[in-house]
Amino acid sequence: GTDPARYAGWIENRGITHQEFQNYYNSQLSSFQQQNRAIDGRASQTASNNAWNLIVDTEFRNKKINDLDLLAQENEIYEFLLYTPPPAFQNVFISSGMFVDDENNFVLEDYQEAVKSGDLPEELNSVFARWETYLKDWLGNRKLQNLYNKASTVSDLEVKFEYLKNNINCNIDYIFINTNKIPDSDIIITDYDIESEYHNVKEEKYKTPATKTINYVAWEIPNEVRLDTLNTISYVDSLNNEALLFADEADVTSFNDAASKFNHTIDTLEINEDFNNNSGFPFLMGTSRTAVRFIFDNPEGSISDPIEMNNQIIVINILNETSEGYKDLSEVSQSIKSTLKQSKKKEHAINLLNEKIDSGLNWEKLVSEDSTLQILSGQSGLINGSFKDIGTSNELKGALLAMKEGDTSNIITTYNAACKIKLNSKDEFNIENYEEAYPDLKTQLVNRKNNSNYGIWLNDIKENSTINDYRSKTY
Repeated sequence: GTDPARYAGWIENRGITHQEFQNYYNSQLSSFQQQNRAIDGRASQTASNNAWNLIVDTEFRNKKINDLDLLAQENEIYEFLLYTPPPAFQNVFISSGMFVDDENNFVLEDYQEAVKSGDLPEELNSVFARWETYLKDWLGNRKLQNLYNKASTVSDLEVKFEYLKNNINCNIDYIFINTNKIPDSDIIITDYDIESEYHNVKEEKYKTPATKTINYVAWEIPNEVRLDTLNTISYVDSLNNEALLFADEADVTSFNDAASKFNHTIDTLEINEDFNNNSGFPFLMGTSRTAVRFIFDNPEGSISDPIEMNNQIIVINILNETSEGYKDLSEVSQSIKSTLKQSKKKEHAINLLNEKIDSGLNWEKLVSEDSTLQILSGQSGLINGSFKDIGTSNELKGALLAMKEGDTSNIITTYNAACKIKLNSKDEFNIENYEEAYPDLKTQLVNRKNNSNYGIWLNDIKENSTINDYRSKTY
């Protein structure tokens, strides 16, 4: 049932037929055309991605609408069209000269009177039927979004913490180690460390798709020609004729011989079927699913007809295929080493700071004996603010909220430092100011949560569901 020849993809237990996908895809292309957007390879791919994402979102959305019995009823649709007819719906009548004033503006009262009295031409029944079908889903989705976006609660403790973070100033001293200033020579990264990390993350970070190596010859379309709509077609036709002569010669002799005969340069690319990163084509060249499908639907040695890319015409010669696998350790070892080095520098900073503090010496003495350590005194700022040389972190904010004057923290980490904090002073909590700010602050926090609830739900259900996208095998 999950055959890519039959389905464009599979969502949970339902196959998405090619016809269903094409309907969504054509709708996206139509929208682009209405916006006067050029339909090149990149736009086609964007339309394909938009269509697939919309199918996936609609699948989960409609299931939830049905589960919660949120489908719009006939009386809801009737009242919506009667009292708040959308502009696109109004345009149907305006284009027919119905319910308009002398300046061709839609007159809502005239329309409503005609609907209530049933005094509408029969030929408009099909218009109402199409809109009723559309609104049944649209209104249901609106109810679902409103439901999620009004479901948030915020506790008094959350409001209080938010107030404290943004209104309470504190003055602190801190001893710290900037991890960026730890010499690389202090950190030992072994080959074993690198290899272990490679095997830990290779499935997520270093997997490579199956590719095919191609040679190609190109006929460039200059930018000034592409912008000259009057001459673009004739210029591209001329290039296509040259490319056809080349392809014919390559079929008779060989790709290399034809390139030599016509004095063309041969370039090489590794192409994959995926939709990411132009499938391996250079950014300026753009992408072409026609080219990708030729490459993966034909055997080694095949030579294509001319294919129009974003800024050139190309003729392709398929060389060989490489199975999917992983980037070689040698390709990524330096990147892994750099990541491990940053992680180990933070560990080193924590351990070193612990060791120095445990010695019992005061901070000034510690700094005088070890240049790796630094002190900053009398630094003031909001709890939610950023402090000089150490920045901020949730760990730091939490500590400052909990500490009292004279307290010293445990070791705290920020993005670029390990530190210990002494709290010199902190503003007193003003209950009157807090109670005055409370209503507006709570409303802000509730709205902030509400605005993200629907998206969080949708993303979460997609991440935890089985979704197989087969488009790259066909399109």
